[in-house]
Amino acid sequence: MRVLPDWEKVHQELKKRSVTLRLLWTEYREAHPEGYGYSQYCELYRRYARKLDPPMCKKYKAGKKLFVDYAGDTVPITDPESGEVRQAQIFVATMGASSYTYAEAQLSQEIPHWIGGHVRARRARWGGWWGCKCNSQASGKGNVSRSVLSLGSGGRDADR
Repeated sequence: MRVLPDWEKVHQELKKRSVTLRLLWTEYREAHPEGYGYSQYCELYRRYARKLDPPMCKKYKAGKKLFVDYAGDTVPITDPESGEVRQAQIFVATMGASSYTYAEAQLSQEIPHWIGGHVRARRARWGGWWGCKCNSQASGKGNVSRSVLSLGSGGRDADR
């Protein structure tokens, strides 16, 4: 008989930075070599997690909402000319209805990079959007980004 993982512990561990189901499964299999395979482990965890807190589903009109923020982790980038290594911020933009996602590395979270990310996301993937939901507390932009990025013009002002 296979040993079931401690799903409560798994759930708590997943809240930690850089912890994934694959990592937890690997640890589980080291302790229980005859345990569940990865796909079954993931399916059993999903069943457990669904019972905890059903997600709040919101409906969005296609192309109307863009959710933006910076990812918590940074990545190293190397200047090809100088060889200098710097940490880059990851700007992420996701459409509400479709979950289409755009991401790019930026040198900082300063306003010019923040706005530039919006402009490039729009040009890369979408013709425009009506509203922008910013996680301004997490990205340190305060009310400035909210007022600048209330894109009632469909983002045309950001192109100028």
